[in-house]
Amino acid sequence: PGPEARSAVLRQLLHSQATGGGPGGAVGLKGDDMGKIVRATEGYSASDLTAMCKEAAMGPLRELGPAALARVSASGLRPINLSDFNHALGVIKPSTDMTALKAYDAWTASFGSQ
Repeated sequence: PGPEARSAVLRQLLHSQATGGGPGGAVGLKGDDMGKIVRATEGYSASDLTAMCKEAAMGPLRELGPAALARVSASGLRPINLSDFNHALGVIKPSTDMTALKAYDAWTASFGSQ
């Protein structure tokens, strides 16, 4: 998906987090953080974005460690932040090669219908 579609997918995926539901509690993105994530996810599919968001949501949980995790409530977790997404981007890579996508686009432009 293009930048606007990636932004929409990310906002939808993070909706339950923004309201405090789900792993990782609320989302604490500031200013242009969403724009940075959208730009960093060029070439990511919607499935890749889903995996990346799940990985980012694990950041606050991993910080606690197993002992503290058993004692903390969801409201006691810190919000997911840009550093969680940066870590997730290092773990979750695009599943499709950009060179292959460009070749498919070129083939479609030459032989397919649009």
